[in-house]
Amino acid sequence: MSYNTSVKKLGEAISSSALAVSCSAKKKQRINWSASTGIRYLKKGTISVYRIDNGVKLFTLSAPYILGLPLMRAPKVTDFYRCDTDCEFSVVSVDEADRIFNESDLWEHAIEVMSFHKGSFFSRSAIMTTNNSDQIVYESLKVIHDMKEIEKNKTSIYSFIMERYPISRGTIYKIVNKLVHAGEIEIERGHLIRMNA
Repeated sequence: MSYNTSVKKLGEAISSSALAVSCSAKKKQRINWSASTGIRYLKKGTISVYRIDNGVKLFTLSAPYILGLPLMRAPKVTDFYRCDTDCEFSVVSVDEADRIFNESDLWEHAIEVMSFHKGSFFSRSAIMTTNNSDQIVYESLKVIHDMKEIEKNKTSIYSFIMERYPISRGTIYKIVNKLVHAGEIEIERGHLIRMNA
């Protein structure tokens, strides 16, 4: 079983539910969903996730993506979303998601998706706890390296890091330049081309 297979199966089940609600959001639109809103299947578009308390950008997510699984029982909302492009979603309530996952035997796929999400949060948390700029830049480059090719080609390494961490462009440039000269990475116009990860 793979993460992509699980997202596809869950997305199809959510979208085909008689109780699913289709909705769309425009580019730059802020979305404040509570955990009780339910499970959202991002069918089209790209969104970014921000912390409510300080506005720090956590992640950028592209369709297809399942939102809300790790927090389906959480009483408190900690994040908000902003659409980077026009987006389309299918949304079902937590109770409907429970019913779908039980009747269609999809919990194994839900766990696969939640495990992927938790892994992303843990790796982000590990980066945040270091005070070493070299390590933050290197770990961020690994995240970019692991992106889908089309997403990676659109991602500026400088913007990606500066949106998430309090590191200056000059510091990032010095660290990236050091990695380029060491043969660890190859960049072109601020985009990661290759990394020895």
